[in-house]
Amino acid sequence: MRVLLTGGTGYLGYPVGRALAATGARVVRLDTGFFTEGTLPVDPVETVRADTRDLDAGDLAGYDAVVHLAELSNDALGSLDAALTVAINERATARLAQLARRAGVPRFVYVSSCSVYGATDGNVVDERSPTNPLTQYARSKLVAESAVLQLGGPAFTPVVLRLATAYGSSAALRLDLVVNDLIHAAVSTGRVVVRSDGTAWRPFVHVGDIAAAITRAAQADRADVSGQIVNVGSVRSTRRIADLAAEVCERFDAELIIESESTDNRSYRVSFAKMAGVLGSDLSFRTLTDGMADLGRFLTDNRLEISARGEDRFRRLTTLDALMRDGRLSSSLTWVGKRPVTRLKESV
Repeated sequence: MRVLLTGGTGYLGYPVGRALAATGARVVRLDTGFFTEGTLPVDPVETVRADTRDLDAGDLAGYDAVVHLAELSNDALGSLDAALTVAINERATARLAQLARRAGVPRFVYVSSCSVYGATDGNVVDERSPTNPLTQYARSKLVAESAVLQLGGPAFTPVVLRLATAYGSSAALRLDLVVNDLIHAAVSTGRVVVRSDGTAWRPFVHVGDIAAAITRAAQADRADVSGQIVNVGSVRSTRRIADLAAEVCERFDAELIIESESTDNRSYRVSFAKMAGVLGSDLSFRTLTDGMADLGRFLTDNRLEISARGEDRFRRLTTLDALMRDGRLSSSLTWVGKRPVTRLKESV
């Protein structure tokens, strides 16, 4: 099985590529390389430096699946420039799916987000529930889902995975994710600051478990996944932010500070019952407690390297801002000085 993995050296791309390769898949990792300076030297892989916006149908010929991760990745980035979020997360994703279908790629795995649920008033929602996206990022994911799914047919199998909020260790570490941010603060400063009243609910899922779910979606019988939207996460790893922060403080012996009384309206509780039926009941996700312990060890082991590079290297928005200030990236998030598309080659 040949798989094109876009965003292949990003936070999710590293573990997803490894999980796919472990099953015998031949993986080509494609990435713009925006965040290479914030990549820890713990998991080197080969990659093709290219932008999905520059590909054509010929670049996708011969693949059995495309796994698409290469988008602006959170609410902060989505707010950077609304038009840019539309261009990359909506139009470029729709175009990539169209190119894949035209090239005869039989399967397209689109990685979306449970943030499309937005605010659920304490109710538990599932894939059939109305969506309520509250940010540009979440709205863009919902638009892209629709664009991908409408291309489905006998020769083209799209599947959408709505991920809970990711956390955990990766070579392309991110400190702009809530669990990662809280644990990093705990182990590096001994203080955990919550910048809201902490009442919002969020489901969380470890990057390793995301990788397992994506691998299953890429390799399951097409009839089982075709046209499906699947929430990926665990009810056992759903927390209020304040409770999560308190748990982090207790585990890592840190001080908890609730800095604001403002409410984060992005609050959702999600059902993951459908996942077992579509992706297999043998998918076993680690608990948030176990995942936090693993992450704490990783951050402690790499503390000096993170400090030497500067924490901002591991935050997506500040990294892009710095690249644009330095004149290395344009305002449309393209490298200054055109970089030709490299012919795609197999990697691991």
